[in-house]
Amino acid sequence: MTKPSHKIPRLTFRNIPSRDDPEKIRAIVEATDFFSDEEVEISVELVRERLLRGIESGYYFLFAEDDKGNLIGYTCYGPVTGTESSFDLYWIVVENNSQGYGIGKLLDSKTVDLVREMAERDYMLRPLQKSSMNLPAHFTGRWDTTKPHFWKISMPRTTGK
Repeated sequence: MTKPSHKIPRLTFRNIPSRDDPEKIRAIVEATDFFSDEEVEISVELVRERLLRGIESGYYFLFAEDDKGNLIGYTCYGPVTGTESSFDLYWIVVENNSQGYGIGKLLDSKTVDLVREMAERDYMLRPLQKSSMNLPAHFTGRWDTTKPHFWKISMPRTTGK
C-alpha cells in the first residue's frame, strides 16, 4: 500500500467509550466501503452495549484519536465465554485517510498489551474473521486456538451423590 501524502497526526489513546463514539464508529466503518450494512450496525451496537452495561457487556475498546478528538481507529475485543484466558478481537478499523502508516499495527500491539494485563495466565487472542487491512503474517502468529488451555473451562466439581 502506498502511504498517503498527508502527515499522520499525533495520536492519543483511551479505552473508555464516550457517548459520541457510536456515531464516530459508524462513520469510519461505513467509510471503508468494506463492511456490509449489517456489519456496520453490529460495530455500533457493540459500543452502545458497552455504554449501557459497562464492563459486564464483555466488550472492551481501544480508541486512537488525533489532537482534535477525531477518531482515527479503534479495536473492540473481549473475553471468550467458557475459557480461562482467551479473547476475541472483534474489530480493528482505521479511518481511510490514516491507513498505510502502521496505525492498525499499533492498535493491534496496544490491544495485545491490554489483553495481557487482563489475562490471569497465558492468553490467546483469536483473529478477526474479516479485515479490510492487509494484515502481515505476524498478526496471526499468536492467535493459535490449538493450545490445550484455550478451551479449558473452569467448572466446579460435583460429588456423585
